[in-house]
Amino acid sequence: MTALLLAATLAAPADDPKPAAGTPKPVASDPKPAAPKAEPKIGHMVYFKLKDSTPEAREKLVAACDKYLGNHEGVLLYAAGPISDELKSPVGDREWDVALHLVFENKAAHDKYDAHPDHKKFIEENKDGWAKVRVFDSAPKSVKAAPMRPGQAMEQEMRKRMVEAMEASRRAAEEQQKKMQAEMERMRREIEAARKKAEEKKPDPKPPAPKGSEQKKDG
Repeated sequence: MTALLLAATLAAPADDPKPAAGTPKPVASDPKPAAPKAEPKIGHMVYFKLKDSTPEAREKLVAACDKYLGNHEGVLLYAAGPISDELKSPVGDREWDVALHLVFENKAAHDKYDAHPDHKKFIEENKDGWAKVRVFDSAPKSVKAAPMRPGQAMEQEMRKRMVEAMEASRRAAEEQQKKMQAEMERMRREIEAARKKAEEKKPDPKPPAPKGSEQKKDG
C-alpha cells in the first residue's frame, strides 16, 4: 500500500510555482515592423535643341555632359549623345540635337544632383547655346545598365579633355580682353590728365575793354 501511494505521488504533475510578489509579468514581444517600402526611382530625360546644330556643337555639349553630369552620387544610369542620323523613323521626333538620360536611385538623389555646383556650372556655361530644352521625368520600375562598349570610356575621356581645352581657351581670351580694356582705360586717364594739365598752364585771356573806352581816346 505504501509503495502504491509513493508511486502515485511521483507520477502526479507538480504544481506550477507561483511567482514571487513584485515580479513583473512578461510582456509579449511586438511584431517585427514591416520593411519600409522602396522609394521609386526617378528617370530624368533632357533633350537639347541647339542654336548651332553642327556636329562640333553637338559634341561639345555631349562632352560637357560627361564632364559635369556623369559622376553623381545616386545615379544608376547615365547616357549622353547626339541625335542619330542613322535612325530616321517617320514617327521619331527629331526636333533636338543632344539627349541626356539619367536614372536616379530615388528623389533625394535627384534633388541632390539638381542642387549640385557641377550641375549649376553646366547650365551656366552652356545655356547660351540652347534654343530649346525639354525635360521628361518618369518613375521606372526596373533599371538594367548595360556594360560600356569597347572604346566608349576613351571617347568620353577625349570629349572631357576637349571641353577642358575649349574652356581654358575661353578663359584665356576673356583674361586677354580684360587686360586690353584695362590698358585702354589707363591710356584714356593719362590723356585726360594731360589735357587738364595743359589747360591749367594756359594764360587767362585778357578781359574785354569796357564799352566807350575807344570813344574817349578819340575825343
